[in-house]
Amino acid sequence: MFSLNEYPASCSGDELEWWDKLRQGDKKGLAMIYSSYVDDMYRVGMAIKPNSSYVQDCIHEVFESLWKYRSGLKKTDNVKLYLLKSISNRIHRDLADNSGKLHLRPVDEFEGLFMVNSHEFDLVRDQGSEEVRRRLMYAFGKLPLRQKEVIHLLFFENLSYEDTSSVMNLHLKSVYNLVCKAISNLRKSLVLILFLILITQG
Repeated sequence: MFSLNEYPASCSGDELEWWDKLRQGDKKGLAMIYSSYVDDMYRVGMAIKPNSSYVQDCIHEVFESLWKYRSGLKKTDNVKLYLLKSISNRIHRDLADNSGKLHLRPVDEFEGLFMVNSHEFDLVRDQGSEEVRRRLMYAFGKLPLRQKEVIHLLFFENLSYEDTSSVMNLHLKSVYNLVCKAISNLRKSLVLILFLILITQG
């Protein structure tokens, strides 16, 4: 059975060297890549589909495929980008094939996944209102999948618009449009939330 547990949980070194080792059939190269980027892949996966066990399964399948088809892998100058694109493709493909069959976690478990620093968010957070907090998390949870993903890649993974375009398999213009739509949707929700704060304080 496929397992990387025999290798260290953290590592240091040249990712391109590890990639070459993987292509040559050295499982340690795969393990080093796994331990370095599994957390990044997990965060991106959770931004698309907030179901921990499901995302972990998808990550496992990505690395199984890497090992199985290692001899056909091409050289890459950015291993992290390759892996983020792989997990994004894997989840979106599965969601397209199984629309409506997978279950989301409860809305209150979304906290911490998509927090964006801004004056409005700080104001909401400082009010300490559980109901307002839940409404804000609900607004995040209601964003379309692609909008949540683009916000996560840009603001939490700190990818450039160009790299985000590559991970999501979208034209650069489409990424800009998604960001504008996501921000617009969130600001509409924030207007309502801030209004609720004002009337609860009145």
